[in-house]
Amino acid sequence: MVRENPEVKDFQNWFYGKQHPSEFAILWAPVSYRELGLLAGVSESTVQHWLSDKDAQSRWEPADRPMRLLAFASWWLKTFGVTPEQLIAQFELQARR
Repeated sequence: MVRENPEVKDFQNWFYGKQHPSEFAILWAPVSYRELGLLAGVSESTVQHWLSDKDAQSRWEPADRPMRLLAFASWWLKTFGVTPEQLIAQFELQARR
């Protein structure tokens, strides 16, 4: 795995912002764990760990990169007036070509 340069990471966090998966899920409900994972660039099981009960031993906190991707996806969805399902359907259509 490639490590991010701390200065680049700080700039990206400032420029793109970050959105926690739980915030994204509330804002774009109903969004599935699969859809959330596709937009954040992680597996569905990782999303399950992120959104598990706060007291669960298997709970993980998301890294900066997936939260930046979710912030960007949220901006994209608002700007272009599409839903997560429509955006992912477009990705899948392009992948089949």
